[in-house]
Amino acid sequence: MARTTLTPVEAVQDSNVSAKEATVGTAIADLVTDGAAVAMEKDDKILLIVKNTVADTDKDVTIKAGAYFRSGIGDLTVTVAQASGEQIIGPLESARFKQTDGKIYIDFAAAMTGYIRAIKLP
Repeated sequence: MARTTLTPVEAVQDSNVSAKEATVGTAIADLVTDGAAVAMEKDDKILLIVKNTVADTDKDVTIKAGAYFRSGIGDLTVTVAQASGEQIIGPLESARFKQTDGKIYIDFAAAMTGYIRAIKLP
């Protein structure tokens, strides 16, 4: 199957974006098998807000290294604490994480539950 494409919310300069994943994010349980992707232009900066709702286990989220010149730095793996732990990941840059199809790829630990939200910075 294909990765699920997340549509980033565009942040507006000198304004606000809701951070409530439970009401506006995408359920991670639906993404564990195939992962997620976020479209990214050359100069985009993307933030990910990730919430882990697994009660007794920290879980890893991995942003896959891309296809361009900074991809040699490798994947970025972030551990999100158990029991409603939240992490803000990024800003992620295209030079390190963008794939040849114009997206960044996100993988999740097995049996992870929670929510993810992508935010595109101005």
